Amino acid sequence: MKRIILLSTFAFFTLTITYAQDKAKEASKSSIGLSSTFLGKANVVYYHQVDGGAGYTGDHYYTFSLNYLYTINRTFQLETGITYAKYNFVVTPNYGPPDEMIPYSTNYYQFSVPITIRINFERFFFVNGGFSFDYKVKNQTTYIDQSGIGAILGLGFNYPFKSGLGLFANPYFEIHRLIDFQEGNNAGKLTEAGIRIGATYTFRK
Repeated sequence: MKRIILLSTFAFFTLTITYAQDKAKEASKSSIGLSSTFLGKANVVYYHQVDGGAGYTGDHYYTFSLNYLYTINRTFQLETGITYAKYNFVVTPNYGPPDEMIPYSTNYYQFSVPITIRINFERFFFVNGGFSFDYKVKNQTTYIDQSGIGAILGLGFNYPFKSGLGLFANPYFEIHRLIDFQEGNNAGKLTEAGIRIGATYTFRK
């Protein structure tokens, strides 16, 4: 089932990009760019108690993204791309005596395909929101698997230059795995709040 969802999402992403590329020929502007998040905080939130489970405290994380922006009109833009993320957590085991509960560090890696809408206002500002399709790449513990569909909400500042180059900063909040790709997964939801900083180049007709 997980493989079918993965293939379906990949096909959807491919069709979306192909469609956007075709429509970009008719649009006045479309953009590609790079962005990264180095400032932020990530944590695992539990919505109900997990008996005997370890505790996870977010330490640091970073993301690196390839972005594509398709301009629908002066107000709305469709944004997608692909994001690679690395998260570091401090794990506190929940062992019974006489074992010691010594915290240790662990990493979690994933790829995400965000699909969001930008709403531009007051020339330089925008809000953005949408969904993210997340896939585990590697994790050092079986208890952090965030493969699923999450949600994103942010507020940003964008400054375009006449050359076509643009710079933006995008504070955002994201919660992962609102919908699981795997049944029976643990209750923890990965949340992150950070500032995405990036640059875009706009192709002019």
